[in-house]
Amino acid sequence: MKQHRLVPPVAKIEPVTDLFAAYSPELGEVLFSEFSVFAMGLHYFDRETREVVRLRCARVNGCDLCKSQRWVDDNGLPISQEVSAAIDAYESADLPEEQKAALRIVDAFLNNPSAAADQGFRARAYEHFDASQILSLLLDSMKWSAAKIGVALELDEPNGSAMYFDETGAQHILA
Repeated sequence: MKQHRLVPPVAKIEPVTDLFAAYSPELGEVLFSEFSVFAMGLHYFDRETREVVRLRCARVNGCDLCKSQRWVDDNGLPISQEVSAAIDAYESADLPEEQKAALRIVDAFLNNPSAAADQGFRARAYEHFDASQILSLLLDSMKWSAAKIGVALELDEPNGSAMYFDETGAQHILA
C-alpha cells in the first residue's frame, strides 16, 4: 500500500477552515489537513471518477461552494460539461458502468448507510470494486461531506475556483 505523508494545509481552502481555526483548530487540522490529505492520497480511481463522486456529494449535500468548484487535470481542464450534467440522473446517463456503480455506493452512504448492509447491494458493489476501492469511495464521500458544516452555517458561497490534488493528496486552489 502507498505510504502517505502529511503536508501542511493550504492557507485558505474555504470559509469553513477559518471557522475551525478560530474555534477548534485541532479539529480543523484533523478534518481539513490530516484526514483530507489521507483520503485524497489514495489512488484507486482516476480523477474523472473521483470528480464525479465529489460533484454528486456536492449536490446531495447542497454545498454551493462545492458545486461551483472544479477539479482539473494536469492540463488545467475540468471534466466535460456533459459528464457533469449527467450526474443527477446517472442511472439513465451515458456514463461508464464503473462510475454509475461508484455513484450508487456514494448515494447509499450519503442517504441511507444501512442500505450498504444489504447483501444484494454489497454483491453488486463487489462486481465492480474490491474492498480497498469501496473504502476509498466512502472516505472520499466523508471528505466531501465535511462541507455540510459550511452549508449549515451558510459559509458555502460559490467561488468557481479550480483545484487539484498533488500526489500526496494535498489540495491546491488555482486562482
